[in-house]
Amino acid sequence: AAAVCRKSALHKTAADIANWQGLACYLQKDMENARTFFAATLSSPSAAPEARAFAAEMLARLSLQQKDYPAALRRADEALSCHQKNRHRPGIFENLYLKAEIYYAAADYEQSAAVLTALIKEKSPPSSTYYPANAYTLLGLIYSETGRINLARTLFKQALDLESSLNRIKGAAVDYNNLAELSLREGHKEEAEKYLHRALEYAETLADKELINYLKSKL
Repeated sequence: AAAVCRKSALHKTAADIANWQGLACYLQKDMENARTFFAATLSSPSAAPEARAFAAEMLARLSLQQKDYPAALRRADEALSCHQKNRHRPGIFENLYLKAEIYYAAADYEQSAAVLTALIKEKSPPSSTYYPANAYTLLGLIYSETGRINLARTLFKQALDLESSLNRIKGAAVDYNNLAELSLREGHKEEAEKYLHRALEYAETLADKELINYLKSKL
């Protein structure tokens, strides 16, 4: 398809295809070629705004994996700007959450918490792949890291309620595990085991071997 686009000078479609090639490489963990394809889309003057936004977002994710947080934030802001110009609310929510993830990874908890709090206060669009429960969970992790255990517990339980209502099984398993971690920190071993068993039940429903083994190692 890329060859046909080059032959026929279909530059806009070629930029879209470069994104798909980049995504294929990303899923195969071929990060070097993924970066090359996404950069090609961004450098194309014919690329559609949504194609540029996707390429910038994926480059942000690549930089996040490499712990290059300043570059990740620049790319996330570039994607966010594209979505804001087009008033594409699902894209805005997804990239704001991505920024919160980057701030969290960089241990800038104050900035991450500010973004997450704003996301929680605003109702997300139903078409978005961003899940509000993720914001509650990440904010709970921030409060856990900063010693605000009661607030963290409340947020994990709110996330769990959302996960259950949306039947997001893995998310529920993660939130039960987070609650177990808090119980262990406070010395409530029996309560922690109860949460871990619930998390394990969800993991076994998914047949997620990695998560199952992780949870079993904690029991």
